[in-house]
Amino acid sequence: MRTIWSVTVLSLIAPAAAAADVWQDRVIPCEPGKPGIAALTSSSRILYVSDCKPDGCPVTRSSQDSALNNTSSIASANTRMNAYMHSDEHFAQVIECVRATMAPFDIQVTTEDPGPGVPHFEVMTAGTSFELNPDIQGAGGIAPFINCSANRNNVLSFVFANQTSNIDYLCTAIVHEAGHTYGLSHTLYAPDPMSYKELGAYQKEWQNQAQTCGIEDSDPQRCSCFSGQQNTFRALREAFGLNPQLAPAEMVITTPADGAYVKGGFPIAARFDTPLDSLTIGMTIDSGPVQPPPNGFLAWNAPATLAPGPHTITVAGTDFADRMASQSVQVTVLA
Repeated sequence: MRTIWSVTVLSLIAPAAAAADVWQDRVIPCEPGKPGIAALTSSSRILYVSDCKPDGCPVTRSSQDSALNNTSSIASANTRMNAYMHSDEHFAQVIECVRATMAPFDIQVTTEDPGPGVPHFEVMTAGTSFELNPDIQGAGGIAPFINCSANRNNVLSFVFANQTSNIDYLCTAIVHEAGHTYGLSHTLYAPDPMSYKELGAYQKEWQNQAQTCGIEDSDPQRCSCFSGQQNTFRALREAFGLNPQLAPAEMVITTPADGAYVKGGFPIAARFDTPLDSLTIGMTIDSGPVQPPPNGFLAWNAPATLAPGPHTITVAGTDFADRMASQSVQVTVLA
């Protein structure tokens, strides 16, 4: 099993020191003829985020990267990562953010060690980069990146929490390094957790759109495990499935009421209920063109010249999980 490393540079503005998407440019391309899929087909759904309290976490230098016994190929020698230096309340806020970011998927984020007998991924969130390996000073996190045709579980990655107190940064770094162990590359699209851009500026979300891979706009790179561009939301959904407790998407036309008699130019309003962001929303009258919501508000006005008689009003939307919901009502326009 060939392994490369991916590093998150500790910078809240731009990671100018990162010349490639792995430490020391150890980029190993996908094997020719292998399918471009994430390295996951039977992986654990448990993501353990460890703060190494109270006494720190021992890490053993090894050719294997294992969350089961804290061995790492990235460590320069046997070492100990100092415990998370911030308060328990601070760590709880970070974990709340991590859980919210992972909430769309069937991934269990835990702060309790599942133990060596339970398959799991781990992001060790403690210590400094120097403690793990003096050659990666300045990094905010680092992870093994498994080549595309692999099927790997129990991977250990790191976020160096004692180098910053920025909650949004730590949250993004944790899901970013987990993303690498799930087969995701860096992306140039700032709102996505796999992007170096705007780290720590806000809470990021996995994005359901095709993204160009790379670190700098001037140097787009090949997506390691996907042909062409990378869609992180769909990659994680296909690997883990949606959270079974995720509330369904529902479209509700709030006005006009079904069966209503209306005048030309009547208002149309709707509500799209989903715990996720929306991808598309549109309204149609009969078989007419789809009308997107003006200014983002689900409110339209029918044409004042709409012919008298019966008409069908339909509002449909798709959320980030590609779940479609629609509702139609019948109205009669008065002469």
